[in-house]
Amino acid sequence: MDEIYLYLQTHFGITHEDWEIIASKMFVQQFKKKEIILYPGGQEDHLSFLSKGVLRFFIPTDENKETDITYDFMFEKNLRVPTNPLLPEHLPYMGLRH
Repeated sequence: MDEIYLYLQTHFGITHEDWEIIASKMFVQQFKKKEIILYPGGQEDHLSFLSKGVLRFFIPTDENKETDITYDFMFEKNLRVPTNPLLPEHLPYMGLRH
């Protein structure tokens, strides 16, 4: 959690009091390499901070994972805001893999 506190303090100048409120709403999740963490049609409903690793955002083209279309990456020590409310027409097609 120290990593996200440093990130928010550096980029947004939050106070320690602000951090205590934010941290009380947070939780940690761990995923295995290549694990799909958001299937096409799923919805992101919270902010995400990636402490370690890389996330790949993709659109599956068929049942074969080798032909997925990658449209974005998220690298460690970054914050992500859900995009689904901005792109509702694409929900059935987007996926997310660790």
